[in-house]
Amino acid sequence: METKTYTTLEYWEVDKLASETFGISYEYLAEEELNNDSARVYNVRQKDVDDFIKNGEKEWTEFISGKRQWRAYLLFTALVAIGQIPVGNILVEVSY
Repeated sequence: METKTYTTLEYWEVDKLASETFGISYEYLAEEELNNDSARVYNVRQKDVDDFIKNGEKEWTEFISGKRQWRAYLLFTALVAIGQIPVGNILVEVSY
């Protein structure tokens, strides 16, 4: 048996974090094509965060300018990189 820790977010909290942190309009439900009463887990790895930080200015510029699509995993990687959420398992719950 294995015990895991998850950071849990509601879908609207993901949208709010994207808007308040990066000043972008993001709609988690539309991007990830999820329905009511569903959930998705993302395992944000430290290596991906380190790579994101290493590529710094280019990564940030592409994300903020809209040249790079904001997929949820990349959004979570960016949020971990700046300390908004912890590295590891992110559980996003959808209920509306």
